[in-house]
Amino acid sequence: MKIVGFLDVHAPTCSCSISLEKMLAEKGTRNYYDSTILEFLANGHPLIKLISPIYDIDGSLIGPVIIYTDGEWIWPSYYIHYLRKYKFNIPLELALSIRQPVEKVILDKSVIGYCEYMVSILFDIKLDRKNIPTDVRHLVELRGEIFQCF
Repeated sequence: MKIVGFLDVHAPTCSCSISLEKMLAEKGTRNYYDSTILEFLANGHPLIKLISPIYDIDGSLIGPVIIYTDGEWIWPSYYIHYLRKYKFNIPLELALSIRQPVEKVILDKSVIGYCEYMVSILFDIKLDRKNIPTDVRHLVELRGEIFQCF
């Protein structure tokens, strides 16, 4: 799975979290002004929704934390907020994966289960691996438990 946008200030237990300074300094590709990028990120499949609000580093309200996926990438809702605010570039790999026209992501149950499984590993949540559903186990065997952090 490819992971983008997790910040250590908001997700300190996420193994792919980076500082905002590092995110802003990363060399990337297309700028946020490309509305296709924002539309793609906003139309991801919501894997996890947390009811507690999250705040910008300047103290202003961002909103609830939602972790999204398209089945290949995983990103938090606040990535969209910071992308709009700071207008930084995104990783080339992410830009190349955006399909046009952008549509709401619809995933089958096994892919959703696999993505949820991977998020649990990303945040070091202990699982009983013996009780993983067969369809998810099959995807784990095919795709592995490897993260590519951006």
